[in-house]
Amino acid sequence: MNQKKFSKLEFAMEVLALLLNVAGLVLFGVSYTTGYYTFGEMNSLMILSFFLVGMGMELFSLVAMAKWGDKMWTRFLTFAVTALLAAGAILLIGDRVEGIGNCVITDYDSGHGGEEAIYYSLAASGAMLLGMIFNVVGSFSKSPEIKIEK
Repeated sequence: MNQKKFSKLEFAMEVLALLLNVAGLVLFGVSYTTGYYTFGEMNSLMILSFFLVGMGMELFSLVAMAKWGDKMWTRFLTFAVTALLAAGAILLIGDRVEGIGNCVITDYDSGHGGEEAIYYSLAASGAMLLGMIFNVVGSFSKSPEIKIEK
């Protein structure tokens, strides 16, 4: 009987990706505390839904990997998670383009909150995209096949 197990490197990369995504979600929330952006404007609800659904799927993927081992459908979960979170991060950058341009052109000082909001948003997008890189790299790690004979 052959039983395929997941790689420890893959599991560690997914946990690291999940931690980076949690940090990105926190930074996304903190960007609204500056007063420059108001939650509910632009695509903030869609971005939040991408982040939350993607992170929920990633958590389920970790549980599935630990419970059922390396199955093909867990691989599909990895790429679905990557697509959702990358879409949320790209949408976040797209929402902040005008603010980034305003910060560059007008050289905002720290009193407006715009500069900080942009930095938090870019850090959130960066954390999400870096987490996705770890997620994808981990999914390509090979695990040795374990043979159990009875």
